[in-house]
Amino acid sequence: MTNTRPDRDEQQGVSKLAGLSRRGVLRLGAGVFGAVGAASLAPLARAATTRPKPLPWVGPRLVIVNLKGGNDGLNTIVPVDLQSYHDQRPTLALTSGQTLSMNTGPGASLQYRMNPQLAALQAAFTSGDLAVFQKVGYPGSNESHFESESIYSRARRDISTGTGVDTSGWLARLTDTIGPSPTSAIAVGMGHPEDFRGSSSPLLSIGSSLSSFEYGVDWPHGNTNDPHRKATVKAILDQFQGSSALADSVRDMQAVSNDLVDSIGDAEATYASTVAYPENNAIATQLQTIAKLIQGGFETNVFCIAKGRFDTHAAQGPLHAELLGLLDGALGAFSEDLMEMGAWNDTIVLVVTEFGRRSFENGSFGTDHGAANTMLALGGSVVGGVYGEALNDTDLTATESLTYALDFRSIYKEIVRDHFGVGSQGLGTIFPEPLEIETELGFL
Repeated sequence: MTNTRPDRDEQQGVSKLAGLSRRGVLRLGAGVFGAVGAASLAPLARAATTRPKPLPWVGPRLVIVNLKGGNDGLNTIVPVDLQSYHDQRPTLALTSGQTLSMNTGPGASLQYRMNPQLAALQAAFTSGDLAVFQKVGYPGSNESHFESESIYSRARRDISTGTGVDTSGWLARLTDTIGPSPTSAIAVGMGHPEDFRGSSSPLLSIGSSLSSFEYGVDWPHGNTNDPHRKATVKAILDQFQGSSALADSVRDMQAVSNDLVDSIGDAEATYASTVAYPENNAIATQLQTIAKLIQGGFETNVFCIAKGRFDTHAAQGPLHAELLGLLDGALGAFSEDLMEMGAWNDTIVLVVTEFGRRSFENGSFGTDHGAANTMLALGGSVVGGVYGEALNDTDLTATESLTYALDFRSIYKEIVRDHFGVGSQGLGTIFPEPLEIETELGFL
């Protein structure tokens, strides 16, 4: 026989209703909103939210992996045949015998070889699923982490000139263009990225693990049970129905929050895969969390993760090798997982970083902040190969850093146009700033 009486925790919660002030209602709502990481009430409350489908959603998907600190592109995709590379990096330069070949596959290249830690990416390149972009950057390169990160996040160079332009993130503009919803973009394990700033519907930020996505404990009322916590909140807020627009907004928000918590819990509980992700690997944990959401049917167009420590000013050799090994192991498992669930052809993984490193090593056996760099894109719909101008000895000796020849926004634009199907008007909204160098790449 089912007991329909409210449990003790719920009764205690309702009994405190009379003593709740307007501030109390807001505090109660804040606990609910914290569960979903939302930035405001009304847009989420108005959004249509449905439970995830049992199979991966079939739709365009972009996963951005941000290597924070400035990854060294020259030691990632290595120009082993350039003498200037070896001359300027006497201890850091990698030889042909130390690196992995890129001379097989539909986009085969004899000019470059891969860092020895990138075996999974080598396999993706050989199969035609990996695009490598060279000399990627923007005009007037800025070597400040914060400024350059903002430029990449907003896809605008003019934010540093004090011109008062729109400072919204490019992913906010993308999701607004293709259809905003609470789960159209999700950041995993990195807080709320600047790329999400200014969206018309608050975009979701969650921790690295889905198991941590739940209501917090209500210590003041002695309620430590998560289902009871939800029941208590609902019972209290139901008493305020129709009393004010504020109370109704809180109730609506709580319903959206409950749905998201339940949906994410379902994705965690029902996830099944034969793929073994690397242990003790933060990138792998974040990507597996994304895989769970994809398999759980979340209709999410954009996922973002980040990994730090790429600012390799000293003792770069072993540290950079370790970091690239973590990246490669995580990407290898993630791509295999998505292939297994049939979602690889709908997904593009874009590996970005705020700038490159100097062409020469410093006195601490590291490299300092540079300018243009390497960017990677992989996925089942990617046309593999090397794109952009080839590196030459002059590139590495004429200036301290590589000069850009491929604007990163040309890569972004092609993804938005050819992967998400956005037309010229939408492209103008997402990328309002004219480019000095506009490049048609054809990697999709």
